This record gives sequence, structure tokens and C-alpha cells, in this order.
Amino acid sequence: MRSRLRLLLLACLIFPTGLTADPVKPVIDDTQPGWRAMTAEDFTKVNSAADTWTWKHDLIVCSGQPVS
Repeated sequence: MRSRLRLLLLACLIFPTGLTADPVKPVIDDTQPGWRAMTAEDFTKVNSAADTWTWKHDLIVCSGQPVS
């Protein structure tokens, strides 16, 4: 009886309920309420050289030199 109980508990841990339902995936894109694209004005340089952080094609890029 104890071995069956242990197997049942193990099965519950390995195969939790709800696996058949479609998982809810978080979405972060420009269609969500409150979305605002960030620009250079949203960032403050701290302990970095002038060329550490640059914008290229609407993406922020870090050179990694110096670390900041």
C-alpha cells in the first residue's frame, strides 16, 4: 500500500494536472496596453565612456568597454 502511495505522489510530481491545457505565455510587444518604445532619453550613462552605449537601428548596443 505504501509503495502505491509513493508511486501516486511521484506521478503527481512528474505529471502535474493541466498539461493538456494550452499554457499561457506572457507577451511583451507593442500591442499590449501601456507599451512605449524606449529611446536614448530613457537611459542615463553611469561610469561609462561616451561610446560604450550606442543606438543602431532602434536597438541599444553595448561595447562592453568599460563595463558600466
